[in-house]
Amino acid sequence: MSTGPFPQPHYPGFPPPHARPVGRSRSARPLVAAVLAVLTAAAIVVGTLLPSLRIRAFSGSTLEQTMTITAWGRTFDPQPTGAIGQFYANSHVALYGIPLSVIAAGLVAAAIAIMVSRRPGARVALIAAASAAVAAVFMLAMDVESSLSYEGAEGSTRQAFTSYDVGTGGWILGGAGLLALIAGLLAIGRGSRADDATPPQGFISPAASGYGRPVQAYPPPAQPYPPPGYGPPPRQDTPYKGTLPDEESTESRPPVWPPEPPGQRD
Repeated sequence: MSTGPFPQPHYPGFPPPHARPVGRSRSARPLVAAVLAVLTAAAIVVGTLLPSLRIRAFSGSTLEQTMTITAWGRTFDPQPTGAIGQFYANSHVALYGIPLSVIAAGLVAAAIAIMVSRRPGARVALIAAASAAVAAVFMLAMDVESSLSYEGAEGSTRQAFTSYDVGTGGWILGGAGLLALIAGLLAIGRGSRADDATPPQGFISPAASGYGRPVQAYPPPAQPYPPPGYGPPPRQDTPYKGTLPDEESTESRPPVWPPEPPGQRD
């Protein structure tokens, strides 16, 4: 057995309820967050392939060697030899490319889910992926900053010194972290008031329709209640003219002559 929509109350001074599709959101914030998530994923992939840190060794004014570090490894120009070359061959830098690639895939998947369904679960997944992206980029930035501190401690007044510079990939990953933060904040926000929960009958909730606002003072009714002429007429009390049950009316007795003394009766 199916029933129609339940009637909704309507009060003067408030907008009437109107129907809209259940489960649909009129806000563009989730879509903007999804687009930013896709851009963040693309920036992460590109940033991991480009150098995040470049270290150059000088002897006087001559460049001796350059070490380029990315999120996937490091390269040398020229390649070191001997014991130093063997040391670098047996070690590696922090491979930030692995978690960043997984995070980029999660951002794309969450963005697709939001564009298709816009369900709360998709927004939660996008918030989680964006938070992970911000955390991973922050950790990489701390690693790069710790490497840059060696230049200040070493100084550049000696004949042989080392220069540390942030690469293009580092700046791109920093921008990706900023985009991920914005996308997460947009996904957290509720958007417009039309995004509130919709009851099964298809009308917007009282919070969205304005029923939750303070009630306005209304003028008194035009006529008093109850109106004049409503109900039986009012009762009017009249003086009692009847005969008391234990006494006789003096009007029913014939006159007596001579008059009786006061206080004596037959």
